[in-house]
Amino acid sequence: MKTRFWKSLYGLLLVLSSPSSGATEIDSLRRLIPALPDSEKTFLYGDLCWAFKPVSMDSALYYARKAVAFSTKRSLKRGMAQAYSDLASVYFHLGELDTAAKYYEYSLERWQKLNDTAKIGASYLNLGAVKNDIGDTDRSIEYNFKALKIYESLGNPKIQVLILNNMGNSYRQNIDFVNARKYYEEAVALANRSGDKHSMAMAMGNIALIHAHQEDYQKAIDLNQKAYEIFKETRDQNAMHTALNNLGAYHRKLGDNEKGIAYYRKALEISEQAGDKQGQAKYLNNIGNVYSETGHYTRAAEYHFKALELSASIGAKLYLRDVYESLVQLYRRQGQYEKALDMHRKFIAVKDSLLNIEKSRLIAEMQTKYDTEKKEKQIAELNRNSTVKALELDQERSQKNYLIGAAVLLLILGLWIHARYRYRQVLIMDETKLNSQRLKLNSMIEGEEQERKRIAKDLNNGLGGMLATIRKAMIELEKKASSSSSGKSERFSKTRQLINDAGSELQHITQNMLPDVLISEGLSTSLQKVLDNISSLKTELETQGKPYRLDETIEITMYRVLQEVLNNCLKHSKASWLSVKLIFHQNEFIAEVRDNGVGFDPLALENEGLGLKNIRSRIHFIGGRVQLVSQPEEGTTVILKVPVTPLANET
Repeated sequence: MKTRFWKSLYGLLLVLSSPSSGATEIDSLRRLIPALPDSEKTFLYGDLCWAFKPVSMDSALYYARKAVAFSTKRSLKRGMAQAYSDLASVYFHLGELDTAAKYYEYSLERWQKLNDTAKIGASYLNLGAVKNDIGDTDRSIEYNFKALKIYESLGNPKIQVLILNNMGNSYRQNIDFVNARKYYEEAVALANRSGDKHSMAMAMGNIALIHAHQEDYQKAIDLNQKAYEIFKETRDQNAMHTALNNLGAYHRKLGDNEKGIAYYRKALEISEQAGDKQGQAKYLNNIGNVYSETGHYTRAAEYHFKALELSASIGAKLYLRDVYESLVQLYRRQGQYEKALDMHRKFIAVKDSLLNIEKSRLIAEMQTKYDTEKKEKQIAELNRNSTVKALELDQERSQKNYLIGAAVLLLILGLWIHARYRYRQVLIMDETKLNSQRLKLNSMIEGEEQERKRIAKDLNNGLGGMLATIRKAMIELEKKASSSSSGKSERFSKTRQLINDAGSELQHITQNMLPDVLISEGLSTSLQKVLDNISSLKTELETQGKPYRLDETIEITMYRVLQEVLNNCLKHSKASWLSVKLIFHQNEFIAEVRDNGVGFDPLALENEGLGLKNIRSRIHFIGGRVQLVSQPEEGTTVILKVPVTPLANET
């Protein structure tokens, strides 16, 4: 089981509304509704949405939708802009990121029409946060730059620090640790100047994450310890137990399980004081994982079942899923495969349940979208016709359409459940077919390599031998011709040089088809020799981590794919500089090829070329993934990530 590190702060700006969430405040807000004018009711619904967030997300979603419907019906422009933002924030917390982004964009459009600079800046910041979590880091950075410019003009250093942290997170997610650290350090400096210790500690924790990614766990520990002391000073218990959890994870990475478990216990103690039951469940499970991995199975089971009971009591299905997965590993280590299978079934059941919840939310979102768009059309028609009666008739039709739509959605849900049942029935058969396909593909790749080796040997032994024989004959003829005619001697000399060039080209071809250095010395050395043969532009090779040998199939596949990427760069990029970076993590190998060429817009590609499709299919076959980052006139970066099990150190 992988220990979950502290997820870095990626701020969703919560400045548009921030009411208290106690029961008394909620009741007070509800009693205010009848007495307020329409222009204020929308914002009160928004306050209720925010008040319910810590208590009930269903109630928060209800009031957010009510605010949208109420403001839309009455054409309240500021109310609509705020209501869409509140609705987006609920979907963000529910994990419906695409839906959240859409409603934040609706809100941004309306704030721009109202020319409200502060709210425009908040919308940019919120969109940056959502786009980062979706994985669209380029758009996230773009939105954060816009937000930063606005808040610099407004003179708000606290939010500037938050934005700088966010930008660092986006660059870190793109594995651009240089820029990530730059923005984190700017955040630390600005927070220090403005006296914002808490934000400074958040940035320090993020820098610690970079050190952890680079496997410099001691530096990560030192920075995280400083951040913890600041959180302790500011009495932020949630940040304190999260930082302690990270310290436990970092010490475990250094092989010190005793310190790791001590920090987990301290995190558990503080989360209990803070009343954070989700944190308690996570730390109980982490402690159980340490005992499980070190062979203390009885104590591991004790902590896992405590985590299981707590997760079930609060309905935290995400944590239930993690605990069941931990129990599967525990029973497998003990050889109790029947119990492991039982826990695996429960793990699948919770996972499927989470999928059903997401489907229900999607149906609710579709209905909200339907209602909202229908209301907007009704308002437009009302303004044109100036008749309330027409709107009432349309509302009656909407209710009928709602019932029909609900029935259709229920039918779709029923069909989905039936399809899911059939899918589970054929799961084992599909898995068998998939394994068979993988074996066939593996055989095909091995066959290709064997054929490359055969052709290379045939060329070397056959054509290479013939060229050597011709070279000797030409030398003899040249000696005879030199005594009789200087003109003939010169022609013989040129012919011999052409034969030498042909031999060199033949040797280059056979080396590409059968790279002996790859087999004998590994990927780093063989790629260096490939780069040494490139004379048309400046090249460099950088390695991070201790190089190790990969499985033969993965190593050969990565070599062929990197050859293809380098050839594409030479043919199309018009670059003057090219860099290859090889990152050797414990469980993942990353290859990054970057150039400073003309670049292109990946979104503008109607169809990927055969070369790129070939690269994706080969990397997908070995379980990896391809990330392509490019902008016109800004060069291109290709990132290949493959899960690995190191076999031995490179020679």
